[in-house]
Amino acid sequence: MVAQVETEQLFDRIAAFASYGFNKSHSAAYAVISYQTAYLKANHPLEYMTALLIHMEGNAERVATAIVDCRLRGIDVLAPDINSSRSDFSMSGAKVPAPHRGEGQGEGRGGRILFGLAAIKNVGRHAVESIVSLRDADGPFKSLEDLCERTSAIQDVNRRVLESLVQSGACDTLGERARLMAALDHAVSRAERARRDRESGQTSLLDMVGSPEVASEDYGLTIDVAPMAGDEKLRLEKELLGLYLSDHPLRRITAELAKLSDTQAVEVTSALQDTEVRVAGLVREVRRVVTRKGQIMAYATLEDLTGSVDVVLFPRIFEQTRLLFEPDKVLVVQGKVDARAGSTRASGAASSPVDPELEAEVETASVVADMAWLWDDPECVPVARRQLVHVRIPSGDSGLPERLESVLARHPGTDEVVLHVVVGSREVVVNADRYHVLAGPALIAEIDELVGQAVTKLETVRPKAQSNGNGRGNGERGRRG
Repeated sequence: MVAQVETEQLFDRIAAFASYGFNKSHSAAYAVISYQTAYLKANHPLEYMTALLIHMEGNAERVATAIVDCRLRGIDVLAPDINSSRSDFSMSGAKVPAPHRGEGQGEGRGGRILFGLAAIKNVGRHAVESIVSLRDADGPFKSLEDLCERTSAIQDVNRRVLESLVQSGACDTLGERARLMAALDHAVSRAERARRDRESGQTSLLDMVGSPEVASEDYGLTIDVAPMAGDEKLRLEKELLGLYLSDHPLRRITAELAKLSDTQAVEVTSALQDTEVRVAGLVREVRRVVTRKGQIMAYATLEDLTGSVDVVLFPRIFEQTRLLFEPDKVLVVQGKVDARAGSTRASGAASSPVDPELEAEVETASVVADMAWLWDDPECVPVARRQLVHVRIPSGDSGLPERLESVLARHPGTDEVVLHVVVGSREVVVNADRYHVLAGPALIAEIDELVGQAVTKLETVRPKAQSNGNGRGNGERGRRG
């Protein structure tokens, strides 16, 4: 029997170890995983991003963010294709070896990823796996009729599945979307009739003697069908894929929005807590709620090319801007980043249901609105923010600093430069106060070309927010539109 004094001493030692032992082992395990994933992303980006997209399947917002990352790395994410796509995201085509890749190199330089058919809404994994198995066994689908006939015996492949495949663009290799939709009912009926005839042992005279193939898109229909409008294609992509893939309604005004805003949706995280930001994008959803005082406030979702951000509209600012916050309007919103509010999706839930592992990756944050304008409102003037130009200077080239100084001199302005000088295994940070430049794409391109790799990064210096999110009293700005 162990004496009480000894057991208490043993317990105290265990408790003391627990205060640091678990934390250290946990940190070490995460460090190994972080190193492994960083290595894979740096050296095998195509494989890594494909696996990441498969892991993100079912969460459209995170898939959209990952696709933006793919494009920055020269990796194209292609639309779903009934004759090429697998059930999940998959690699397609040749890839460029990692040492030859870099940001800003041409489209597809890093390879291609095909959108998975199972990620299309209303389709279902079993239906997709059956379609892929048929294609692998008997070859590509030649027409919509061929697709309908070969899948007619599969219970899970019904008209709704076929409609979703067509509307999402997965059947574009079989014909124009509007024409395929116009012919779908006829093709499904014909395929079902042929299946019943085969099951009952009936064979038509035309089948016996052979008949000329009917045009693959109209099957004898003589009506003219106008091609599907671009806006309708994008609407259906958003509805069925959860994101815009072939294009985006904001792409045509990207340059204008960049001048009016200083922060992208993907950048709104807890790291910007209590700073003032300007975001621009499409209004996707708006949910109005009544406060305990009987006032009306709202939660909205704003979407740009990088993803979506939650916007909180307290009663005063909502009263000023309520006519602006309607679906599909393009707005510029200024306000304070607040991570304490968490995600405020307009659907009313705390956040979209996602894998718990994904939920903890980035602490969500909202923008507590202080002002809002229509993007083309004359009162919405370009935002001026000071920027820091970070330049990493690799070792081994003694003449690089002098050549870099010449480049900086050709771009005079008010923005400051921060040099990250590599000295052996260390990196020394130097605030180069003597250089004041005009930060922008031209300067970044010239510095990166000089060094021979991407070494430049811009950091926007955002002010701390002064407002409590209840507006600044200029109601007229919220009544335009």
